[in-house]
Amino acid sequence: MGDLIIESSDTRPVPLLDEFKKLRKRNKILFTVLVGLAVILFWGGVWGLADELITPDNYTLSSLISLAVGIIIMTLLGASLERIA
Repeated sequence: MGDLIIESSDTRPVPLLDEFKKLRKRNKILFTVLVGLAVILFWGGVWGLADELITPDNYTLSSLISLAVGIIIMTLLGASLERIA
């Protein structure tokens, strides 16, 4: 799959990732706000799906299953609980 391409002012194609790198260097506050917004929206979507898909009628069981799955994923990724706490 190819990179997303946008046109620059000098008419040569520039990968979209390069534009994000330039934005990060030029305007760190705006870039931080955009990344923060993306993380919040992603988390909200995951939270909503978990509420709907994992035992929606039993909040306690849903929370315990989510906690267990989270710990398993962190363990598989090599993240220790000591580093997170």
